[in-house]
Amino acid sequence: MSLTLAEFQGSIAPLYGARLAAHLASAEIAVGLGRVIVTYEGLASVRFGGLLELPRALVALTFEDVAADEQARFVTRFDLAFQRGGG
Repeated sequence: MSLTLAEFQGSIAPLYGARLAAHLASAEIAVGLGRVIVTYEGLASVRFGGLLELPRALVALTFEDVAADEQARFVTRFDLAFQRGGG
């Protein structure tokens, strides 16, 4: 994904219920009878044509004891929370 830690923290807030503290790069969220752990790992940014530099990150979802249908619903919510505008 192309986002900074601060953008991750802001985007995860609707799913987590609050903005993450500045030092946190993961969130544990209850889903049904289980949980999902969402983690952020910053990667080296990428530069295009010398003018545009984009941050990069690996964002992983780890489900524990979450039914397949609940996982699918969470991923839909996650996609909406992290959706970016473009042109």
